[in-house]
Amino acid sequence: MTLDGVDYPWLDGEELLFDQTYLHSAANHTATPRVILFCDVEKTQLRWLFKQLADAVNNVLVARVSGADDKGRLSWISAAYKPIYKVRSYVKERIRPRSMVAYNVIKFGALGSLISLVYFILR
Repeated sequence: MTLDGVDYPWLDGEELLFDQTYLHSAANHTATPRVILFCDVEKTQLRWLFKQLADAVNNVLVARVSGADDKGRLSWISAAYKPIYKVRSYVKERIRPRSMVAYNVIKFGALGSLISLVYFILR
């Protein structure tokens, strides 16, 4: 399993708890079928209004436009994010260990550019 660009071993009979809001993926590279139980864990530290907003966004947006359907076809948002994730992984793996300053300039520059783009589109 890869979680936020870091590989984690996921062994038979062992549990793995993680925050799904981080980028993640899993693959079974064996001939043995795997059965996985997914459980949602409520974030109790959120205030009521933020929890309602988070639940609405998760139920209305994320569940409908992310991931793949039962035929393995990626949703439009997952397909669009795939190249972005490759760049993000490269920056985290190659640039961050060498220079936190360069990493932060790239990271916050990209976020600022995205926010500016959304602002100008919605304006």
